[in-house]
Amino acid sequence: MAWKGATGQSVAEKIVEAYQFADSDQYRATTHNKGIMNGIDAVAVATGQDWRAIESAAHSYASIGGRYSPLTKYHIENGVLHGSIEMPISVGTKGGAIKSNPSYSNTLKILGYPNAVDLAQIMLSVGLS
Repeated sequence: MAWKGATGQSVAEKIVEAYQFADSDQYRATTHNKGIMNGIDAVAVATGQDWRAIESAAHSYASIGGRYSPLTKYHIENGVLHGSIEMPISVGTKGGAIKSNPSYSNTLKILGYPNAVDLAQIMLSVGLS
């Protein structure tokens, strides 16, 4: 996790601080989630998914508790950074738009032809990172 002269521990602490800020301020949570969705949307577009539906479901889910909140959670335990992400995500890997554009098939090939569950997990991993 070391980056640009900062120790791994320092970087991990800053990630937790950024999450805590997003968790305490709904406006910061908006920017936090935008960053998450930048990654998820990129994978969605590259694999022929309906990125607008994924995006709207994510923001709706972020508001499910009556207040807009971050989609991720981070903490440090025993010196190890732990992160999690939770949101509804519906994707497909066969039929529809995927058959209409060879670039979608090529992207899925690069990803090892994941099934829908694995593709959703890949997308969430990108969002988490």
